[in-house]
Amino acid sequence: MTSRNKKEFKCKVLIIGSGVIGLTTAYLLLERGHHVVIISKDFPSIRRLPKIASEASGALCVPPMAMVQRAADVPHGKSESEQRILNETLKEWSVYGGERYTSLCNDSRNTGVYLRELVFLLGEKIDPVILEEYKQMKRFKNSMSLIKEKGLTDGNGLIKDAVSFLAPIIDPPKFGTWLFEECKRKGAHFIQGAIRGPLTEQGDSLRMTYGVQFIVNCSGLGSIELAGDQGMFPAKGILLKVKNDGSLFPKIEFCVEGKHTSFGHDESGQEICGRPYLFPRGEDTLMFGSFYQLNRWDCSASITAPYVQSMIRQCKDLCPCLNSLRDSDFQVIVGIRPGRKPGLRLEQDPLEPRIFHNYGHYRWGMTLNWGSARDLVYLIENEANRIQNAKGEGKSAVAKL
Repeated sequence: MTSRNKKEFKCKVLIIGSGVIGLTTAYLLLERGHHVVIISKDFPSIRRLPKIASEASGALCVPPMAMVQRAADVPHGKSESEQRILNETLKEWSVYGGERYTSLCNDSRNTGVYLRELVFLLGEKIDPVILEEYKQMKRFKNSMSLIKEKGLTDGNGLIKDAVSFLAPIIDPPKFGTWLFEECKRKGAHFIQGAIRGPLTEQGDSLRMTYGVQFIVNCSGLGSIELAGDQGMFPAKGILLKVKNDGSLFPKIEFCVEGKHTSFGHDESGQEICGRPYLFPRGEDTLMFGSFYQLNRWDCSASITAPYVQSMIRQCKDLCPCLNSLRDSDFQVIVGIRPGRKPGLRLEQDPLEPRIFHNYGHYRWGMTLNWGSARDLVYLIENEANRIQNAKGEGKSAVAKL
């Protein structure tokens, strides 16, 4: 864990990227009194289809132990001790994210963050350790009776356990727009544009051009070019949205997620995996999800594709009241997630100490954004204090002469 030094003066910081990672980093820097410039090709909007990866996410703030479980599904090549440290960090970030999101639920219509009941349907009895953690959640319940209460099904006997509790559910375009407006209100300066080429080769010129002391790379997949990071890979995510106002089916007010499964294979033969889920978004939208395709850059998606139809069937199987929906009722949403081997990057650049990196959050940017941004702010403040102290020591040495 990064040390939390007391901020002694205001820094000027350039942030590259305006996805949820870049904007959350900007928000926390501004909250600490620093000055921020943000440069990005696109900015969040609720008036168009998603152009930013985080706008096309589910988006659930994944609970701590579930976050550790899901991250474990992705091979990191880490040692046992490294994995243990990572798990503790992921849990801490998930807890912090849950706290920050929960505080925004009092103004849901503006922030896009809602506190909703979340039902997990499990293919096996829940692990006792995880069960103890879930018991700390608001309105926790562990009972198969949840299936009948919510009008769900047990997947022909494949569901062996069920839990529910309250959790923050995010409307990504709305939340991104709120972050954008809040950063503007706090004094951030936004520039629409792009930076090309390795950052370490242009650090001085960028700092001079934008009048900053530090640079933060939150460019996601742009880090292949900006950071020369060949560990980055695209993960194409697809979900569907449908009107949830009671006109097509009884309005659904809770979230439900089934067990991890396969939806078949795509045109290239790649197996398509994910979790069938139903998440209400905002006031009148229901999201069907979701799956991901590794190493796919294209944003094309057909609702008639067999694996998309499989996802729809499995979502309808969760909640039979949706069976009357037709393909024409859905809108397809596609986003390219920024995956990275061996996991997300949060660090000070080893070659250029005034450049920092915060990217590669894969499918969990909406959960890990607050925690990773908070620790990134600590890194910047530590470096700023180190520079300030070094200047002070230099002046003392000159005075003695």
